Amino acid sequence: MTNFELFAYFGAPALMLGSALVLAWYAKHHA
Repeated sequence: MTNFELFAYFGAPALMLGSALVLAWYAKHHA
């Protein structure tokens, strides 16, 4: 498995989850 495949399987979902958490935190603290 190449690095790109590893990123596609694990990196992208983690990035989306991280972005969602950051947005939720920002919304909570800047309401």
